[in-house]
Amino acid sequence: EISACLVGSEMCIRDRYYDNRRYQFGVIQARIIALLYAASRTEMPWVHGKDLLNKAGSESLRVAALFRGNIGWQELVFSDRRGYYRLRLPLRHIVPVQPQLQFAI
Repeated sequence: EISACLVGSEMCIRDRYYDNRRYQFGVIQARIIALLYAASRTEMPWVHGKDLLNKAGSESLRVAALFRGNIGWQELVFSDRRGYYRLRLPLRHIVPVQPQLQFAI
């Protein structure tokens, strides 16, 4: 199940498709997504950016800086512009990349 994958290991969310768009995350970025997923399953889905960065083991000072260069990350992560973040999309629709379906163009 995808929710077990998200909470259990950031490795299994490093390469995902959502609505035919591929998202690839670094290890710490994937940890952030996993933390936000875990928060989304609680009554308080919003998590302060500094807490996310600290729990994910990042040395970055800002979540946006951590995701710099990762086009489209804001389609998955929503900011209230006051330092708090939550997931934007229902993750039940996110599926792993199928290795046998990948091919170079």
